[in-house]
Amino acid sequence: MKICVREELIEGNKSLNSTAKNAGVEDYAKFTNAGYLGMYNMTAFQLEHKRKVAKGKLMDNMGRTELAANLFRVTQTEERIKNKKIQGQLNLEQTHHQVGREVRDMVKKNVGRTPENLIQEKQLSDIKKDIKKGHNQMLKEDNKK
Repeated sequence: MKICVREELIEGNKSLNSTAKNAGVEDYAKFTNAGYLGMYNMTAFQLEHKRKVAKGKLMDNMGRTELAANLFRVTQTEERIKNKKIQGQLNLEQTHHQVGREVRDMVKKNVGRTPENLIQEKQLSDIKKDIKKGHNQMLKEDNKK
């Protein structure tokens, strides 16, 4: 399940970036970090540092709830940009921040902790290795028959 949500989030980010481009985003780093600042009260870099994960590997350690919250943030930011016809770098950043803040509040209300304090789970690469190992074991069992 975690792998599926992670893949959806990859696609969601691509779609959001495309929508933001069409709405006039010029600095994707600022736009992206506006969403993180809203949701986590820190930039992606600061969150990576806090969690001691490698650059670009932040989402690989997130659990299903946190991945789903980020997917919701991304999809709802995209919908708001489209439906309210938001244009321009600053307006896009403000929108992404506002949606991130709304998702933060929802997570805090429902889970009882803020997103930056959610429990980190097994790294995605380790999960994929476990799946491959299980698959290979099943193949061996099938070949015995």
